[in-house]
Amino acid sequence: MNSGTQIAEETIQAYRDTEYRVHGDVPFMLRVGCVSQDLLKHYKRQKLQSCAFITAYNPFSIPLGEAENVLRDHNLLLLLSARGYRSVVGVGQHPSNDWPGEQSRLVWGISRGHAIEIAREFQQNALIWAAEDAVPELILLR
Repeated sequence: MNSGTQIAEETIQAYRDTEYRVHGDVPFMLRVGCVSQDLLKHYKRQKLQSCAFITAYNPFSIPLGEAENVLRDHNLLLLLSARGYRSVVGVGQHPSNDWPGEQSRLVWGISRGHAIEIAREFQQNALIWAAEDAVPELILLR
């Protein structure tokens, strides 16, 4: 375990290594700690300064069946819409391990605090958040 968190160090490293792929009209990928020129372009075009990559799949990294994960994702989309957030579908996929990709939502213009609140509501270990510098940051929640 990593000091100060209940999450195993190998899980944290997997989160750092994962490719966070954003779908949509102009697909792009986010990597933790690496500035995203594509994200900067989206920020400028949409006049935004933040976003978060959040999943509802597999709470606390405990694998669920596809049907349950799809329902959780649908509930995440409903919650985001009810709170006035726009989002685009994405998938978090590690480039080499056997963990299946997790459908996620890139949420435009969300504050760090609101992103944390929503990810906790869906029992997630972590989320990806990027400020106006467009450098995705891994935020651990447990």
